[in-house]
Formats: sequence, structure tokens, C-alpha cells
Amino acid sequence: MTQVDIAGLLPQCADGEPDKHGRPEARHYNFEPTFIMWGLQDLHLEFDPVG
Repeated sequence: MTQVDIAGLLPQCADGEPDKHGRPEARHYNFEPTFIMWGLQDLHLEFDPVG
């Protein structure tokens, strides 16, 4: 996933990790800035069962 994918997908999620990524209106994610390893440093997710 790219930074654009993450930025578009995660704000649509109902639950998040506010202590790790901030409140829904002010989410932040850490990306590696290097040319070769450009990607997320970390991503904390929890999933709720459906149904």
C-alpha cells in the first residue's frame, strides 16, 4: 500500500488506535523517507468480528 492508499482508507474505518495514530480528525502515520524503503514504519490495527 502507498501513503495515498493509507491516507484514504484509514479515515473511513470506524475504530482506530487513538493512542497510537491520533484521533480520527487528526490521524498521523510514520513513513520511512528513504528512496528504497519508502513505506510505513508501523501500523496498529484491531479488527472487530462481523455478524
